[in-house]
Amino acid sequence: LTGSLLELNTEHEQCHSYMVNSAPIAGEDGKCRGVLASFEDVTQFERTKAELQKMLDELRTSRDEVRRKNDELKLLATRDPLTGCFNRRAFFETFEVMWEGAARYKRGLSCVMVDVDHFKSINDKHGHSTGDMVLQKVAQALRNTARTCDVVCRYGGEEFCILLPQIDIENAVAAAERYRQAVSGLQ
Repeated sequence: LTGSLLELNTEHEQCHSYMVNSAPIAGEDGKCRGVLASFEDVTQFERTKAELQKMLDELRTSRDEVRRKNDELKLLATRDPLTGCFNRRAFFETFEVMWEGAARYKRGLSCVMVDVDHFKSINDKHGHSTGDMVLQKVAQALRNTARTCDVVCRYGGEEFCILLPQIDIENAVAAAERYRQAVSGLQ
């Protein structure tokens, strides 16, 4: 038995830890005549180890919380709170990256602008909460129509902008028609 940890509770409910090592004592005939056992008090080491483990667990939890908060902040900084689409600032940052990639690899990059017709009259006749619901439905229809690589942005007010990477002008016209149909089919 080598390197076994033994824990003993005293009458005051304090735990003491000992590292137990043992080795057989053999006689001249090779038979076991006894055992040499040693007990090393490692109580303070085990307490320190437990405290360090607790701190490590707390640090991991704290790190995970910081990551979660950072992800949340990134989402808040890049998304329009009403529609969940990219906001204008995030759109331009993404556009710059896509523009450079399109130029470098000589690939198409198209953009479709969507403007909700007569939106002011919706707000005037039915109120801003109805107007907000309309914008949310339009945004959802645009995102549902978009490819995974497309970027849908609320450009401002009732205007949306969709980046279409690797799309030439002819295919952009077809995509724009799909977006128009998706929005016009809303109820």
